[in-house]
Formats: sequence, structure tokens, C-alpha cells
Amino acid sequence: TLRPAFIIFTNNVKTKKLGAVGDLLADLAGEIKSFDGGVDINMKPSLFNSIKKQIKRLMARYSKVETNINKIERELEGHKVQMMKDIAIFDQMYEKNIEYFKELSLYIIAGNKKLEQLKNEVLPALHQKAEETGEQNDAQAYNDMINIVNRFEKKLYDLKTTRIISIQMAPQIRLLQNNEAELVEKIQGSLTNTIPLWKNQMVLALGINNAKQAIGAQKAVTDLTNSMLQKNSEILKQGSI
Repeated sequence: TLRPAFIIFTNNVKTKKLGAVGDLLADLAGEIKSFDGGVDINMKPSLFNSIKKQIKRLMARYSKVETNINKIERELEGHKVQMMKDIAIFDQMYEKNIEYFKELSLYIIAGNKKLEQLKNEVLPALHQKAEETGEQNDAQAYNDMINIVNRFEKKLYDLKTTRIISIQMAPQIRLLQNNEAELVEKIQGSLTNTIPLWKNQMVLALGINNAKQAIGAQKAVTDLTNSMLQKNSEILKQGSI
């Protein structure tokens, strides 16, 4: 009963949850890479130049990407909680597997002793009795015991095979558990480092671009003032002439 439950659980882990987490981490990286927070600093500024339009487009793109990242963040958090539960379940499965292995070993030891008794004591006694009496019932009892011993020996072989599977299962459980633990660490790193760092970077980018807009507008006003002063000077010069 242990192995089928183990197969169902681990197949669900490998084909669904782990793949979903990998897709989410890939989506997160794609969303971050898709966003470029820069504007063209070489653009000629004017009072109503395109820097303001660029910042509006930047804000719209940032808002869209931030929405997607927040959704990914919530899904990753949910997977992290579930995977931490799974890690605890793997511990339970590992302990159950050890208990199962010990029980199998005890059954095998007891079975070997019983098989030895059947072969060395029971069968010879039945065979001797059948030889002495010559009765059909005694001969049949001897043949029945031979069949019982053969089936019992096959059962012991099956138990030994199951014990080998149990031995192999222990590192498999730990392997899957370690895989989930590593993914939990990756998720935690994304939640505590990657996403906040990206958001901080975007805040800085937006702040710098707003400063660029203000500087551009200020330069445009200064240029316009200088141009008007120059024109006034020309007018006064022409008037004096």
C-alpha cells in the first residue's frame, strides 16, 4: 500500500507543481527583462517635448508589468507554502518507508526460519509417513505440503523484491525532497530579493526620468528666456539705429 501512494504523490509533484513553479520563475524573469526603464537622454528638450510622453508610456508599461509580477508573486507564495507542506510529508514518507523496510525484514527472517523448518522437518516427516503407510491420503498430504512450500518460497522472494524496492525508495524520497527544498529557496530568493530589487530599480528609474523631464522643461524655459532677451536686444539695437 505504501508504494502506489508514493508513486501517485511523486508523479503529481514532478508533472504539475514543479513544472508550474519553473514556469512562474521563467515568467518572472521574462517580465523583468521585458521592461526597460530608460528614456532617450540625448533627445533635444523643449517645453513640451516628448520626454513627458515617454514617461507616460513608461508609467503605463510599468503598471502593466507590475500587475503581472504581483500576480506571479502571489502564485509563488502559494506554491512555497504548499511545497513546505510537501517537504514535511516527504519526511513522514521517509520514516514510514524505514518502518516498512524493518517490518519486511522481520517477515523475511521469520519466513526463512519457517521455510527451513518446513523443508528440514515437516516435509521429511510427511514423506516418511507416506512411504511407511503407502496410503493415498498420506501421499496427497505430502504433495500438498510441497506445493505449499513452493508457494511460500515464492512469497518470500516477492517480499525480498519489495524490500529492495523499499531500499531504493529512500534516496528517491530524499532526492525529491531536496529538489523541492531548492525550489523553495529559489522562490524565497525571488520574493525577498529579485522582486523588491526590481521595484526599487523602477522607482529610481521613474524618479530619474521625472528629474530629466523637469531639467528638460527648465532648460527649455531658460532657452526661451535667453532667446527673448536676445530678440529684445536686437529690437532695442534697431530702435537705437
